[in-house]
Amino acid sequence: MTKTQIAKQIKASYRKSHEAGEWMSVVDFAEQVDYTPTQIAEALIHLARTDDRFNLVPESNQKILTDMDHAYAVHFGGQEKHLYCWF
Repeated sequence: MTKTQIAKQIKASYRKSHEAGEWMSVVDFAEQVDYTPTQIAEALIHLARTDDRFNLVPESNQKILTDMDHAYAVHFGGQEKHLYCWF
């Protein structure tokens, strides 16, 4: 799968379970599919660079992050990002 194809899956998954502006965890998507953290990160970075309505942010309460959150964190913009949404 290409990053563009995975990005389309990410968007479809988000729209199926969330309203615009609701945050979704990267791990929530990862648990639905069989992609590596790198594949998911590349797709999310692609969305961040190409979709003006897409937002990728770090979890504000870093103490609640699990090992899985750390494994699927997306390093982008000098930070580890764990949540995303469309506005």
